[in-house]
Amino acid sequence: MKKRIIKRYIKATLIPLIANILLFIGVYLIGSVESTKLIDAFQVSGLLVFLFICLIIVHQFGAFDFIVFSVTRLFARLFPWSNVDMSVSYFDYVTSKKEARKSWPILWPGLVISLISIIIGFCLY
Repeated sequence: MKKRIIKRYIKATLIPLIANILLFIGVYLIGSVESTKLIDAFQVSGLLVFLFICLIIVHQFGAFDFIVFSVTRLFARLFPWSNVDMSVSYFDYVTSKKEARKSWPILWPGLVISLISIIIGFCLY
């Protein structure tokens, strides 16, 4: 059990770190003015990863449950050969999703990496 948690934390730390590095390199290479390339690279890469992680956290709290449930039901009606269970109510859908949402705290390492990148960008400015 502990090995699985450690692997999840490593994955939650490495994915945003790699995304930050790749975005940093991309923005740095695209930048035109030499004095602001480094600042832009730190801030843009940090903000993009930060916003993506915030979107995941909002999703983990269930903000998009109604939209996902409605779109799933719509496609199930449009395509009757799909294997979507139409007998599930919205309440049952939400309670089943709440039980599966125990993993959002592992996003904090990526959030910290992104915030450090944003702070470095502001310090260089």
